[in-house]
Amino acid sequence: MKRYLKRIPLKSSVLVVLVLGLTIGIICTYTQYGTTFDEADQIALGKQVLSYYRTFGKDTSYLSLSAYPEFFLTHGPIIEVLRQAIVQILPHPTIDSYHLMLALFSVIAFYFIFQITYLLTKNIWVAFASFMLLLCFPRFYGDIFTNSKDIAPVVTLLGLVYFSIRYFLGKRTLRTLCLLGVSFAIGISLRPALMYAPVLFFILSFIQMISEKSSKKMYFIWQVILFEIIFIVFYISSPYVFSHPQYIFRLISASNSYTWGGNVLFDRIMYDSQLLPRYYLVKWIAISTPIITLLFFMLGNMYVIANVINRKSAQTYIYSYLFFLFWIPLTIVLFTKVVIYDAWRQFLFLSGPLIILASLGVYVLMQSKNRIVIGVGIVLFSLNILSTGREMVLLHPYEYIYFNSIVRGLKGAYGSYETDYWGASFKEATDWVVANQPALSHGTLYIFPCYPHLTTPYVKPSVVINYSEATVFYCFTRENRDKQLPGTVIHSVEREGVPLNVITMKQTH
Repeated sequence: MKRYLKRIPLKSSVLVVLVLGLTIGIICTYTQYGTTFDEADQIALGKQVLSYYRTFGKDTSYLSLSAYPEFFLTHGPIIEVLRQAIVQILPHPTIDSYHLMLALFSVIAFYFIFQITYLLTKNIWVAFASFMLLLCFPRFYGDIFTNSKDIAPVVTLLGLVYFSIRYFLGKRTLRTLCLLGVSFAIGISLRPALMYAPVLFFILSFIQMISEKSSKKMYFIWQVILFEIIFIVFYISSPYVFSHPQYIFRLISASNSYTWGGNVLFDRIMYDSQLLPRYYLVKWIAISTPIITLLFFMLGNMYVIANVINRKSAQTYIYSYLFFLFWIPLTIVLFTKVVIYDAWRQFLFLSGPLIILASLGVYVLMQSKNRIVIGVGIVLFSLNILSTGREMVLLHPYEYIYFNSIVRGLKGAYGSYETDYWGASFKEATDWVVANQPALSHGTLYIFPCYPHLTTPYVKPSVVINYSEATVFYCFTRENRDKQLPGTVIHSVEREGVPLNVITMKQTH
């Protein structure tokens, strides 16, 4: 047994322990996360598109979900279909079942981030650091249970980064090429904005071929195969585009065409979602990323730029790819009028390149010949994990409402930026109402949450949603909707003294 254990590489051992620990953590906490706004729509999409595939395209009932082509162009269903197929095997699936499947799927992102940084640095501890930086990235981890449409692109982008790096390093097997093509295709299907990733890859791989004087014939054969895989997989995973090929040319503009008509709180001002300042995305990333992670990220950018300038063989193309994967979308948003809302969740895929670059910042410190610099790096990393981890525990299960010290944390952000924009706090509010039903009513308790569909999975027979007879009302604090509730406040769901969902009771005569 000891001989066998000695043969297991340290890298594999560390990765297995990390993944196992994360999986156990997910299994122990997945029931604590409440259903959120778009989950019902995503689940319905998965069910109906699964039926489409099962009937070989005869059941097109999924088209009734929306009258707008942009909805289907920007909501690739393939991950939801796979989740639905797994959940339907379970004897009694619940909303918690969906949360568990999505969170376990997100473990793939942690696997890729570890493998990517190890490929780049050959340092097991930097790979460990990247895993932990992603784990302690509240805006990502806080969404892995409930937000399929933004988590799936993160996983896909990290996958395509991993296989792209293998390609740039010369590991150009058919398997790598197939997996790269699948990653590109599914990424575009899920989030059309990710179309820039394969375009960037084709440009850099062409430059690499020219500068390294590789075989042009072999290069073009690989690229044709890659393009064909992307094309085929994209159409298979995008049933709407498959049956409406004329809409393929609307992919790029689809995100802006399918706009959201609500208001967005930003810098204490309530903006129309189409009139937000151009720096909205940049500021949200800055205030919702742990401060030390931002410092590592900036150091990582400097390291990457230095390596590109020094032109160190394949690293030049890898680092250029990582750099532009993060900065191209950000630059486009800064100089164009892109409709964004709900913090930066639509661009959450940028968290992948951000963490990779931050990990390279850790690598810079760890590679120093000065022990003091190495010590500072270890202290900063440890402080980052401990402080952010503590904050996430305090916010649990609303990790995604994390704010850093630039805006003085959640307390400082309250009233200036959106907090529980997903409505995840309705579960906790409903659980409180159900638990206190005997004290609130002698018989059946009639309630009215401002978004009934977010509470339905959690009500009990003694608690009934009925607006006309309701004595208990509750709503989250987004857009000050809690201020419109009738009656007296009897309880509020809070984190760090900040209300997320307010419950009131109307006196009956």
